[in-house]
Amino acid sequence: MDKKINENMERFYKSFISVMHFFHNMAVDVSRVSDFSLAQFRVLMVVHHFGSLSVNELRQQLNIAQSSTSEIIDRLVQQQMLKRENDPQDKRKTRLVLTPRAVKLIRNQGDRIKEYYRTILEMLDEKDQTLLVDSFEQIQRIVEKYHFTEINS
Repeated sequence: MDKKINENMERFYKSFISVMHFFHNMAVDVSRVSDFSLAQFRVLMVVHHFGSLSVNELRQQLNIAQSSTSEIIDRLVQQQMLKRENDPQDKRKTRLVLTPRAVKLIRNQGDRIKEYYRTILEMLDEKDQTLLVDSFEQIQRIVEKYHFTEINS
């Protein structure tokens, strides 16, 4: 078992850097399509995904410092993309939600982002397109199954 995990760890290590670089660049390009910094785009997409989050929950999801989280939130609140609401279960807590303006923007930007993804897929033959998308779905399944977002929390 140790031999197999060591082999898999080496394979993972060798492939991770180039894959991480590719995804980072793709995320930067997608955030440019959306006219936000990558950090702002990540916040909007995470809040969009979960519906509402506390500041601490958002910080944990993004795995960034509290000060950075607060700075990004303040900027997005000022831009009328996020709003703070009282938590219905605990009035001492604040939840972050997207404004109608942000929801509309995300909906409108969705087509532009999909066009960007299309340009990537069009570079591949049909077999590699399917393999890439299937691989993404497998990674998503594994990440969700094992809650990898919680490793550093």
